[in-house]
Formats: sequence, structure tokens, C-alpha cells
Amino acid sequence: INQAVKPFDNPLVRQAVAYGLDREGVVKSFYAGRGTVADEFMPPQVVGYSKTVKKYTYNPEKAKQLLRQAGLTLPVEVEFWYPTDVSRPYMPDPARNFQAFAASLDKSGFKVIPKSAPWRPDYVSRVQAGTAGALNLIGWTGDFGDPDNFIGTFFRTKQGQWGFDNPKLFALLNKALVETNLTKRAALYR
Repeated sequence: INQAVKPFDNPLVRQAVAYGLDREGVVKSFYAGRGTVADEFMPPQVVGYSKTVKKYTYNPEKAKQLLRQAGLTLPVEVEFWYPTDVSRPYMPDPARNFQAFAASLDKSGFKVIPKSAPWRPDYVSRVQAGTAGALNLIGWTGDFGDPDNFIGTFFRTKQGQWGFDNPKLFALLNKALVETNLTKRAALYR
């Protein structure tokens, strides 16, 4: 979610997206029993993973309620990008993933405006620049099992992809990057 795109700068709208995505349905339909719904940005095998992160289950009515609470008229248009000409370990069929997510968002008070582009050079560069709509499908295959490879890669500095600037968070993640005590380091990433 790119929170620089209005009205996604409103946390209620971002929460509505979280409730409006049928992630469990996508995992069951497209990952042949090998996938699990992600509750946070890091996988459970990485030190610093937290089981206490708020979970958002698919709830279209809750999504609509949050959109109305944000003062919006339904349906709320959202430009949603997905890549073409690629298969990734975390997204073997982007078009089908997009279609399933778009269908669940359409039931949740949104009107999805589909957009797509070839993976390279267009799609990835647009996502990283923050010009691939408010929503886009992107993922990460970790290079190594370190929390910084997941959280730090995307949140240690300001990036167009997410549309936020949080110096306090950046400082905390830069502190975690150089922490040598594993227990202290894991706590910083939580």
C-alpha cells in the first residue's frame, strides 16, 4: 500500500484494504497447500518475528465500515497494479493473484482499476518509484535469514514504494542493523 496516494494516507483506508483482501482464499486457491497467510513482513523462521502482530481476516463488511468511517463514499476507486511476463516464487501467477484480490476488494467497498506492466523494466521501477498506484503486487525472496534482509531492505530508509517518511523508525532500524547482541537485535525489529 502506498500511503502517499490519497485517500490511502488515512490509516482507516489502509485497514479497510487489510480487511478487504481475501488472503486465505488466495493461499488456498493458488499455492497447492504449500503457502501460509503472512501476518507480518518477516517469515516466522527469522529472528524478530512476532506472533503478536494484529491479524486482519477477510471481512468485507468491516472494510466498508472503515471506509465510511473515513468519510468516503462507496465504492472507493483504487488503482491496483500487477506485473506481467513474470513468475516469482511468492507469486507464480500474478494475473490470477490480482484477479482474486481484486474480486475480494470489489466486495469490500472498493472499485479496482486494474493496471499492469512488464516486470522489467517498467513494473519494478514504477513500484520502487511509488508510481504504481495505491496498491501493487510485489514480494521478496529473502537473500539470507536476517531480519534486516526483510525489514531493513524496505523500511530503513525513505522509499517511494511505501509513501511514508518516518525518521524515528529509520533510526531504530539503523540501530538494529549494527546491534551484535541477537536478543537485543530481535527486540528492535519487533
